[in-house]
Amino acid sequence: MFYFLDESFLSMPFETLRMFSQEYKSEVNLPFHVMTHPASVSREKTKLLESMGCYLATIGIECGNQEFRKQVLNRNVPNNKIIEAFETMRADGILASAFGMIGLPYETRSMIFETIEMFRRCKPETYAVGIFKPFLGSKLRQTCIDEGFFDSANDNYNYPDTTSVLRMPQLSAEEIEGLYKTFFLYTKLAKKHFPLLNGAERDESKLEHALEIYRQEKFQGL
Repeated sequence: MFYFLDESFLSMPFETLRMFSQEYKSEVNLPFHVMTHPASVSREKTKLLESMGCYLATIGIECGNQEFRKQVLNRNVPNNKIIEAFETMRADGILASAFGMIGLPYETRSMIFETIEMFRRCKPETYAVGIFKPFLGSKLRQTCIDEGFFDSANDNYNYPDTTSVLRMPQLSAEEIEGLYKTFFLYTKLAKKHFPLLNGAERDESKLEHALEIYRQEKFQGL
């Protein structure tokens, strides 16, 4: 198996991909996994991926708020195009995975729930969601410093996976940590369980209860 780490694999011109697909199938012919931008996904290209043995494609959702993605993340792709990209992959028998982020500068709790809703609508086979980190050299790091969300003077460049190093007035690090712990369940459980998940953000016993509900529903679904 190969994993192509080019983050926008399908951005290459169609003819380039077509020639590559023929060579790959002829000379290599092994299953592979790609990453790509949702705007680069088309039915023509996914058919080529399927013909050459692609079994999984990871697509970046990042944040569910369309205007935030455009203005803050510089990702000018509409929500309907992201949803369509996942549907197109599935239509050609390719599993669709996703990337997402929470705890972004300026982000609110309601915006994180927009991201949760996008994941529910896209229905990725698997996904990875991380908490934003102000990496050195990134534009958003400077934004966080300028807005007072992050003190670079005390930066040890060692950012934890499960909580945020930002200090924002509208969304605390503790709230981000709680949403990170429960994000998967928010995307999988029926919305009638959301009050339980709200409590599970801070209460480990409620989190275990919610996990048990998920395990039972998954087992019954099988």
